[in-house]
Amino acid sequence: MRTDVTNSERVLVLAPFGRDAEIAAALLKPAGYVVEIQSGLRDAVASIEAGAGAAVIAEEVLKDADLAPLAAWLDAQPAWSDFPFVVLTRHGGGAERAAAASRLEVALGNVTLVERPFHPVTLVSLVASAIRSRRRQYEARRLLDEIVVGALALKESEDHYRHTVELNPQVTWTARPDGQLDRVATRWSDWTGNDGLGANWGEAVHPEDLESSILAWATSCATGMPYDIEHRIRMKSGAYRWMRSRAYPRRDDRGGVIAWYGTTEDIDEEKRAGDQQQLLIRELHHRVKNTLATVQAVMGSTARASGTVAQFQEAFSARIASLARTHTLLTASDRQRVSFRELIEAELAPYAERERVALSGPGIELASEIAVPLGMAIHELTTNAAKYGALSTPAGRISVDWQCSGPSPVMVWQWRERGGPAVQPQRVQGFGSKLLQRVLREQIGAEVNFDFDPLGLNVQARIPLTAM
Repeated sequence: MRTDVTNSERVLVLAPFGRDAEIAAALLKPAGYVVEIQSGLRDAVASIEAGAGAAVIAEEVLKDADLAPLAAWLDAQPAWSDFPFVVLTRHGGGAERAAAASRLEVALGNVTLVERPFHPVTLVSLVASAIRSRRRQYEARRLLDEIVVGALALKESEDHYRHTVELNPQVTWTARPDGQLDRVATRWSDWTGNDGLGANWGEAVHPEDLESSILAWATSCATGMPYDIEHRIRMKSGAYRWMRSRAYPRRDDRGGVIAWYGTTEDIDEEKRAGDQQQLLIRELHHRVKNTLATVQAVMGSTARASGTVAQFQEAFSARIASLARTHTLLTASDRQRVSFRELIEAELAPYAERERVALSGPGIELASEIAVPLGMAIHELTTNAAKYGALSTPAGRISVDWQCSGPSPVMVWQWRERGGPAVQPQRVQGFGSKLLQRVLREQIGAEVNFDFDPLGLNVQARIPLTAM
């Protein structure tokens, strides 16, 4: 805000008796001042309130007047204001004159008395001095306004800083050129329990990550290269979370580092998601490899057991379909697991009418490395039962029972067929028997026993679940 020149140059003249007002105006206007003659004290007070540089007032106007409104305005002046008055007094006088002067000084404050008749130079000089004083007061107001505006701007800046820095989900920090942290957002203390100043930040870094973090920071401080590292930070709870700390230098005109500005952000979920993704990729590679090996084994064994291409196509297609069903069950679960009951129901569902199938056992979830070969085995038992066993006749029944027991979990399940053709011991081991006895044993360490009871085939298997 600029100095109010117009108001500081206005001279108010209140001398309604005689020619004092005309004389004062005639002397002051040539000096370059804006002179406004006032009709009475009330008008003068209103003009002073509107803004003026000084007031020239005849003593007789103030002698018996009510000075309360003027005194009230003077008392309410802002800190920068001390309005000047030049009072034209009568010539001569003794003690009475001194008392009147004292009264005016108390009422008006900044007052200068000029005895009439006055020399023209004296009046102009006194008004000039009052105007200079008033100009300085307006300049002081301008400076005070700038200070207030600056203070408001600083407050706004500090509030903006607090919201953008202190309330930022990241931890912001600054450091001296030597690497000592001199300001750290309070969020760091909320996280770790220490202030992070100086070299205290290292107290929260995981011991296995501390040396690499210090080395990277020291290298950045020595070379001026940006700092960027991932490390584990200990929370107040004692748990560690992955954080990423980055910092960039602020340089002077000659390129020297004068400060560092850094952030530390929580990337624990992102880091763990990345690790989980890598784990899933390795699991996918492993599963594809095992699946291809299973398909290769099924194809070879089916080819050796088939007399014609049509027989091979039928058997091989059915076995691949069984493999696909198992994978469908696995991929339908977010945990990549399938229950043993679901495996059995998927194969025996076409034969479950008229209570031909009875299932009994607790809920047991199987990982893919167990579910895939086990699903193939159940398919072979179902296919064998449909062609030669209990499911090949209307009266045939199948029951499957399973339990899980022992300190090292082992699932024991039993397959029983009744009501089908009389069973004859196998002279040549078929593909299903080979799968149950060899593949299950080799892939998941299962123990499989066959009982070719004439009343119906019984199969018992013990499958360790510790691998899951």
